[in-house]
Amino acid sequence: MKKGILFLLGLALLAGCDEDPPVATPNAPAIDITLKHTWKGTEFQLNKWYTTTVGDSFQPTTLNYHINHIELIDDAGIASQLVEWDLVNFEKTNTRSFTLDGVEGKKFTKLRFTLGVEDADVNKNGELNDDFTDPMYWGMAMGYINLKLEGKRMTDGVEGNAYFHIGGYEGVDQTARIIEIDLTKNLEMVLGNNTATLSMDVDQFFHSPNDVSLPTLNDVQVTGSDAVMIAENFDGMFTINQ
Repeated sequence: MKKGILFLLGLALLAGCDEDPPVATPNAPAIDITLKHTWKGTEFQLNKWYTTTVGDSFQPTTLNYHINHIELIDDAGIASQLVEWDLVNFEKTNTRSFTLDGVEGKKFTKLRFTLGVEDADVNKNGELNDDFTDPMYWGMAMGYINLKLEGKRMTDGVEGNAYFHIGGYEGVDQTARIIEIDLTKNLEMVLGNNTATLSMDVDQFFHSPNDVSLPTLNDVQVTGSDAVMIAENFDGMFTINQ
């Protein structure tokens, strides 16, 4: 009996020796995109006087905008979404971070997002009103305000107001813009290649590619050609730093 027990114990020991101990798999670092706001490369602040590239004095007091469907595009052209809908209220949170994980082995070459709310049904039905405490919603006819920039202007020593509420979603009044930016190097879930900063240069709102002269154009709060002209500057506001 004792010999039988010893034999079985020996087999168990041999079997245990054949199994390799489990190897701990390190967690792959998530991909992080940080959204920052600048003015000609310096930190953007509210209630500070700036000079636009076209030479006007402007003191911003409000910056709000919808940024939606933020996606990374891999080298096969397939999109992976970081976030579906977001509203940036600069006064409350002047930076944003978006995280993507679970995409090991993918290499991303582009960042794509929509500035504003493009979808007609979402605009007509006010579908984002329950998601955001400050939805910037005009109503069914004009939909969402895609970007709101307000402040003070100074012309020949005289101070005035500036209101830019850029919206519109139907036909020629569409002001939401799909923005796609090439990455300077691939983003992937590898330490050192997994972070990037999306910078929004607010000064570009006034001149890239269309100049906005504050003495002559300083109150845009309806849909129409002025809003569309300014929306064409949205693309030039964004760059990627890696």
